[in-house]
Amino acid sequence: MKIFDFKNNPFSNELKNYKYNKLFVYCTFYTLLMPTFTTIIGSLCYLIGIKRIMPWLSLNVFPVTIVFCFLMLIFCTKTLLYGSYTYKSIWDFLKKHFELLFLIAFAIWCFVISFFHDSFPTALLITNTNESVIQEGYIFFITYIVFFFVAMCVKSQELIDIMIKTFLINVGFICLLSFIDPLGNIFPSFYNQNTPWAACFINSNHYGYYFSMSIVATAVIGVTTNKKWIMWSCLGLYVALTIQLFLNDCLGAMIAIMISLILLPIVLSINKSKFEFKYLIPFGIFLVMSFIVSTFSEFYFSTYKSLFSEQLLGLAKDVDTVASDPTSAEAAKAGTTRWSLWMKAFKEIKENPITGNGDVFLRPHNEYIQYALVWGIPSTVLYLSALGILVVKSIRRIKNLNNTTLVCIFVVCSYCMSAFVGNTMPHVMPTFITFLAFAIRLVNATPLNNPKKIEETTLTNLKSSTTNDIS
Repeated sequence: MKIFDFKNNPFSNELKNYKYNKLFVYCTFYTLLMPTFTTIIGSLCYLIGIKRIMPWLSLNVFPVTIVFCFLMLIFCTKTLLYGSYTYKSIWDFLKKHFELLFLIAFAIWCFVISFFHDSFPTALLITNTNESVIQEGYIFFITYIVFFFVAMCVKSQELIDIMIKTFLINVGFICLLSFIDPLGNIFPSFYNQNTPWAACFINSNHYGYYFSMSIVATAVIGVTTNKKWIMWSCLGLYVALTIQLFLNDCLGAMIAIMISLILLPIVLSINKSKFEFKYLIPFGIFLVMSFIVSTFSEFYFSTYKSLFSEQLLGLAKDVDTVASDPTSAEAAKAGTTRWSLWMKAFKEIKENPITGNGDVFLRPHNEYIQYALVWGIPSTVLYLSALGILVVKSIRRIKNLNNTTLVCIFVVCSYCMSAFVGNTMPHVMPTFITFLAFAIRLVNATPLNNPKKIEETTLTNLKSSTTNDIS
């Protein structure tokens, strides 16, 4: 299948439903690929002698998409959102995608409140100069909106399937280079050089956020596809990524992934109306690797210790310490000092519960606390409400969700769990935002469990069969 063959390609169904030119549809697709291109270009530039280009790419490539955002807002908003489909108006579209109202309200609230903060003019375009790669100015949050908007414009499931495969190819590329050079010299960043298992993500826990999406995606595809080569490819990549997850030693990501893998056989059994032992394979591999990797981790530049006998036990002790005396010096060290960061954040939130303090450079290592700290408690409530509505809709349609939808939902949920101990990052967030938009599109295009009447779908290629494969 030729990508640039307009007559026979994944875009064919898309093109029939747009009033504007074909170039615009291609721009949409390749804009979504920008996180992928950033990683690959940065690595290839290093290999040909251009060092330390990743920081520049992280700071400059994503904001370029703002230009594309304005083009969409000016020319194609109405056509892209509901075009020649079943929606009579934008309001009709939003009523059937109710979670979008909360996400729109979240974005509007954050930017309106920002004008009341003294730091807004400085933080709009200029990031923290000392840690510019991992600190976002408002320019980055604008680009996150761009990625979400563009991803919401994709109406073809075939196009979404290609995006997921592209994501996995990128994951495999990063995985391979990480095994070749775990100290991060191949990924040329001043900030992560000689930091083991950080890959191109500046810090090892940032790579952990990426694991929370990539590992779950390979697990779901590996056990749901009917194509042998896809199954073995995904499970092989899953094993490699799981080994790297433990060498990376990011406990928050491990817990998020473990919970996702425990839920996987339950969800698939309901979805497929039968239980198959292959649904347990990902969790089984996870358990085995958690013990095997601990036997050689110290020889491979890793601080990883056994997940179950040491790390989870240590977490239980931290929880007990915090419960006993949350303000003690010992409690402040809990969760690799995350508890102390959360306590400081809670104090600042108490001072500005509605508007927040506006400091987008603060990093409390909890995405939901981060929103409340920067833009006030209402921002967190709106964001969590949108996620909650999506989860409820998914449960109400669980028997009719196809494999592509399941992949997107699991990726979103896994990342959201890891976000309880993580921050927004410019080299990870666009990928999550893309999957979130895909999940919203696909879930809302799926009929309810035992619906009284068949719902109209918005995706041109969505199949009602739950055996649909990413192929």
